[in-house]
This record gives sequence, structure tokens and C-alpha cells, in this order.
Amino acid sequence: MARYVTVGSVSCAPSDPYAELDARLEQAALYATRAARMGADIVVFPEVFPHIGAPRTDWEQVPEEVPGKTTAFMAKVARDNHMYVIWPLYQRSDGLIFNSSVLLGRDGNVEGIYHKMFPTIGEIERGIVPGTEARVFDTDFGRIGMAICFDLNFRPIMEGLAQNGAEIIFFSSMYRGGLQLQAWAHELRLYIVSAIGAELGQIVDMSGKVLGESTY
Repeated sequence: MARYVTVGSVSCAPSDPYAELDARLEQAALYATRAARMGADIVVFPEVFPHIGAPRTDWEQVPEEVPGKTTAFMAKVARDNHMYVIWPLYQRSDGLIFNSSVLLGRDGNVEGIYHKMFPTIGEIERGIVPGTEARVFDTDFGRIGMAICFDLNFRPIMEGLAQNGAEIIFFSSMYRGGLQLQAWAHELRLYIVSAIGAELGQIVDMSGKVLGESTY
């Protein structure tokens, strides 16, 4: 039986500097609310959206617990709009730091967290710990997976998400992904939705066709 879901992608850099985090969150709320009014059941944001541009001098104060300030704010946005939100951030957990994507449910509860499995060298030098599992999560419209930036280059992650039953992969990144998105979607027979910290987020169907893309 066919199932229908409307997905939204926010692809841009924050317009407010990191020092004005509250304004950055208000911007995210406007984007998510706009997506909800366009019918989106789920919206995904770019990699570490609330922490883009954070100064290295304050690095120890950047990662946040989950739930924390920004996830609590976006949880209310998810609840108010009765939608899922994928909110990527630097996360502190049990003394470790991860590059994470947090899945917030329609009720605002944390439904799951994915940890980037292949941090960049620069991230590792800052203490980012790799994740260990290509996790998938059940929603009321199907099973989804999440991947972050450099993960796209590694077959065990993408194949692992597909083998674990993901029907849509939500890809949060600082780079666009290019033809890799279409190649993976076609090979693994699933949908990919990218949210990029610049322009050109894409929604790709299981044949590798780009159904929609954003620009500035």
C-alpha cells in the first residue's frame, strides 16, 4: 500500500553569528514553521546548524547535552507544528563529544540520536568521537536513517542504513554531496534528502532522480 510523506529541507548557513544564538534559533523556528505550513511532516537542518561558526577559543562550552538549550527550543517548535525535526548539533554525552543528529518527534520528545561515524581530521583534533552504529528510527510514516557529511563516502554506513530498513536517509552536511546522493539512492533503492550549510539541498528518489532542490 502506498504511503505518502512530505519532507522539508533547510539548506543555508545561519544569517546570525554564533554569538547571537537566540536569534539563530528564532530563524530555525521560522524555517521549520514555514515547512510545516507547506505540509511537511518532517524537516531536516544542516550539519551542526546551531554551532556553525563557533569560535575555537570557546570550544569547551560549545557542545550541549541532549536535551539542552537548542534541542528544548526546537522540541517546542516540533510540538507546536506537530512535525518531526532533525536537529544536528555538537553533543556532549557521558564526557564525550559527538557530531550528532537528533530526531525530535511530533510531540517534541527525543526519538533517537545518530552520531557521525566518520568525523573529519579537524573534528577529531577537537575531540569529536566517532559513532559506532548506522542506526535507523521508526516514525509514523516509515523507517528513516541519518548520515552526516563525510559519512557519505563510506559504504558500510550507507549500506548499513539500507540493510537496517531505512526508506529515507536524511543527510545533513557542510558539503553538497553531488552525484553521490543520486548514486546511493539509485543503488540502495531509497530516498535521500540533503540539508546543506549553503545552497543546493536536494530530494532524490530511489531511481536517482532529483525531485527538488533549493538555491539561495
